[in-house]
Amino acid sequence: GSEMCIRDSDNLADGTGKAVFTFGAVSPLSVPIGMFEYGDNGWGDSLLRRTLRNTIFTQFPEELKNLVRPVIKVFKQHYDTSNVSTIADTIFTYSAVEVTTNPGSLHYNVSSLEGATYARFTDKASRIKYRNSSATIWGTRSYYNPSSTRSTVSVNTIGELASGDQYNGRPTIPAFCIGRAPA
Repeated sequence: GSEMCIRDSDNLADGTGKAVFTFGAVSPLSVPIGMFEYGDNGWGDSLLRRTLRNTIFTQFPEELKNLVRPVIKVFKQHYDTSNVSTIADTIFTYSAVEVTTNPGSLHYNVSSLEGATYARFTDKASRIKYRNSSATIWGTRSYYNPSSTRSTVSVNTIGELASGDQYNGRPTIPAFCIGRAPA
């Protein structure tokens, strides 16, 4: 299942305004997907992004795929601590900034430009995700440490942000947007 995260927040990739709704999965994917491969430039070139687009999204019912609108997502490249990149996505996973208003000094490579906090994520409890009735760690698309090609910001079992090794994969929360908000 999925849950609505926010209204009128994500910018549509075609430049016509904002998506009406952003939906995110209630539970993380059951199979962890590694984010990184040799030579990745962050989220834009990641194995995780390719898998979400080429495997997970293709399994959506046609009626839903026809409603999904590509939106602009912002991400930092792991080797670059000063610039962000943008990319159009039909399906994505959250950045650290999208799940909390204060990523904290622990996550010094998280850029405030990686989106705006979704209204759904108000506190630690709202970030806890369950799989098989147990709280589980899940990964974001945000790099934790610019000197490590393996470390991203994860959300732990009590809803706090922490470092997570995404090389071999963490469960992740797929999200997508539908509609265009009235101007």
